[in-house]
Amino acid sequence: NKVKTVIPHDNQVGEKWLLPLALTIPEILEALNITQNKLEYTIEVEREGKNELHKISCNQQITGDFLESWLYGYYSDKDWIKVEQNETPSYLTRLDEPYWFEYLNENKLVVFHYNQVQTDPEENETQFIQRLTNFINVNEVKALVIDLRSNEGGDNTIYRPILNGIIANKKINQKGKLFVMIGRRTFSAGMCFATDLEKSTNAIFVGEPTGSSPNFVGESGGVFQLPYSGIYVNASNLYWQNSYAFDNRKFISPKVLIPIRFKDYRKGEDLSLETIKLMSK
Repeated sequence: NKVKTVIPHDNQVGEKWLLPLALTIPEILEALNITQNKLEYTIEVEREGKNELHKISCNQQITGDFLESWLYGYYSDKDWIKVEQNETPSYLTRLDEPYWFEYLNENKLVVFHYNQVQTDPEENETQFIQRLTNFINVNEVKALVIDLRSNEGGDNTIYRPILNGIIANKKINQKGKLFVMIGRRTFSAGMCFATDLEKSTNAIFVGEPTGSSPNFVGESGGVFQLPYSGIYVNASNLYWQNSYAFDNRKFISPKVLIPIRFKDYRKGEDLSLETIKLMSK
């Protein structure tokens, strides 16, 4: 509860997204008197019904642009021990790519992973949606699944070609043929895209509630540093009205609620996608 007091969030779902990140920042834990030593602290972990204490030593040599990496959750290391017992599900792979799609031949589903609202220098938004549309039109496709669960934003002025392509595709813009997977990390420009899909398509939303609201205040200018303390600040000062003026919802609620569970993550299972497979039969 102490850490929640220093977490920026639009709703309680957003707390679930950022709280684990804050717990990895020793300075936060020390400032809140949760630990007395920012270089080393102890955590209690429950595993297989038993509680275990583990001492964590902090690495003071961080490589890369750690501020941005921490803020958006991209920081990882190839040498880290993974908890997945099976193959990593596709929605947790290729997160450095703004957009890509795959065809699930057994289920006749196209899954469009929209991870960042950024332009791929190898294939812009117009080129991508043309390729995706052509694939859908010439193949047996029961439904299109749009995955926004890792989309924390970007530039909301550039996704219009993708949105228009989805709206115009009569083959998939129908009830039961268009699904959108959302969650706690659906945020900022990713939230704008989700709201536009809700307004302008026949999509069925599956997963968790979004980490932001349809109308929200977003950042303009990004991260800056205070001149004397050296503290970095990410300020939000630009209002985005993506829905109607009196839409006071704190999030978009999914039609089908699928909570995130650690046991599913550990098994490498994607319950949201598995649910859509059943719904599209």
